[in-house]
Amino acid sequence: MWEQYRNMHLSREYASQLRMASAEYAEEMPTTKGMKEDRLGSGKKKGRRKKRIESDENEHEEEELQSEIGLHEKGEDDEKGRGRRRVRKGRTVDQLETRQNTVERKVVEGKKEREKDRNRGADGGAKEERKLCEEQTHEEPKGEDAESRHERSEGAKRRSSSERSMFADGFKERRDLEQYFWSENTVMQLKEALRPTSWQTQVGHVCCLAVPSLAHAFYYSADEGGGGGRIEALLDIDTRFEYLPGFRFFDLCHPVGSESADDDFRIVVFDPPFFYIPLQVLFEAVVVAVQGNLEAKLLLGFLRREERALLSVFAPFRLRRTRFVLEYANVKPNKWRNYALYSNIDLPGIKRITS
Repeated sequence: MWEQYRNMHLSREYASQLRMASAEYAEEMPTTKGMKEDRLGSGKKKGRRKKRIESDENEHEEEELQSEIGLHEKGEDDEKGRGRRRVRKGRTVDQLETRQNTVERKVVEGKKEREKDRNRGADGGAKEERKLCEEQTHEEPKGEDAESRHERSEGAKRRSSSERSMFADGFKERRDLEQYFWSENTVMQLKEALRPTSWQTQVGHVCCLAVPSLAHAFYYSADEGGGGGRIEALLDIDTRFEYLPGFRFFDLCHPVGSESADDDFRIVVFDPPFFYIPLQVLFEAVVVAVQGNLEAKLLLGFLRREERALLSVFAPFRLRRTRFVLEYANVKPNKWRNYALYSNIDLPGIKRITS
């Protein structure tokens, strides 16, 4: 029985120990669970950190790869750019060659036109302006007296001259001859400055060298009622101005002098081409026109940027720039300052600039 009691007591004691152990285990369980969770959380964090590191490494590798690809593409773009530059350079060369060919073609065409004009001027061929006048005055009404016919003929001439005027609508300047007319205002000012009483000479002593607008203004002046005005010499290559009594064919590149006493010019007004004809050739043309008289008075319009070269070549005439404003009819007003009138004489409204 003692043995039985002893076993029971041991069982109770064991049970008590078991309960105590269970209670302690129960108390320790949350901590253990928390530790496990911490360990698991730390592992997850480590896993995430590892993934981030791997991701960063992958991104870095991708950036390096993109950088290499970018450099490669940039190199290709540079090659393409150099290729485009080469293409542009080639196109520029082609454009320059095309432009040069165009200029050369225009020069050749201009030479052909001048040759035709020279032939017409030399052999006295058909004159379009005179034909127009003849056609307008050919048919005579019946019963018309001589005075009426004369008045009708003069009226036809005045009408035809106004139609041919360089200030009329539809009149075309010949660009193959570098033909640019002065404005009507400029022509009228020059006409006023060249009155015979202003520089003590006579009518017929002015030479309009390549200045048809001034010769036209002299002859068809308003105070004369149109036509029959001052007859001043016009030396020009354009045969459209043969209707002027003072016209004489004159090629600046192949000048031919005159032995006539009527061509004893006291003053020359010259509006030359600026580009296609060298200055030395222009100087020689003026010398031929004045029959070698280097004391002749000269008014010459030219580009201001070429002033030094102009004054050097025309040194025997002792030219100086004037304050006179040159206006061109078909040039924008803001470009007029690029031109100047040079002279070796002071006239009313035309004064030289003293250095």
